[in-house]
Amino acid sequence: MRLKTTLLAIITLLFCFTACKKDEKKEPTPPPTTGTISINGKDYKTVQIGNQTWTSESYAGDGGLAYGPTVKPEYGKYYTYTEVKAIALPAGWRLPTIDDYKTMGQAVGINFTAGAQNTEAAKKLISKTGWKNATGSNASGLNLFPSNMIYNGQPAIDGDVAEFWTASGSTFSIMEAGTNGSLLNVQFFSNSNLPEYRFPVRFVRD
Repeated sequence: MRLKTTLLAIITLLFCFTACKKDEKKEPTPPPTTGTISINGKDYKTVQIGNQTWTSESYAGDGGLAYGPTVKPEYGKYYTYTEVKAIALPAGWRLPTIDDYKTMGQAVGINFTAGAQNTEAAKKLISKTGWKNATGSNASGLNLFPSNMIYNGQPAIDGDVAEFWTASGSTFSIMEAGTNGSLLNVQFFSNSNLPEYRFPVRFVRD
């Protein structure tokens, strides 16, 4: 009788341990902390990534050029470097630096010391829709769409590149990689601040 009782206790403990481990695995990932910020009379959604707060929508204020020939408001507008430097921002907000983008990328698991090529982690930053091949999760809430750029006033060739201004006039880029574009390359371009180039812009606050 005592043996049966002991075996029953052991089985009960094992069942409880297994069930508890399963419950732990099912624990949902908390959603990103979000908010809004008003910039020049228009509200923009924001998201917390690590110790930074980012606008999770591209700026669409005065000036700039809209995407064409169809309307894609999720892209915001495309600005020259001169235009983005002139945008008046609320206290504490700024154009992100290269280091800001690296800090944000590292918070979602991007390894810049390895060149950030063919990375899965960047899928946490991109939108779930709009990309030609890559499947974004937008787990970070940043929601970067593949708006690409406008060069010399020509329509943007969108679908496989998300590229945004930095404070120094370089750009932060996420682009589909390889032959099928299922993975992503993350890099910075230093020759973007010519008047022929227009890119979307996001803002950051510590």
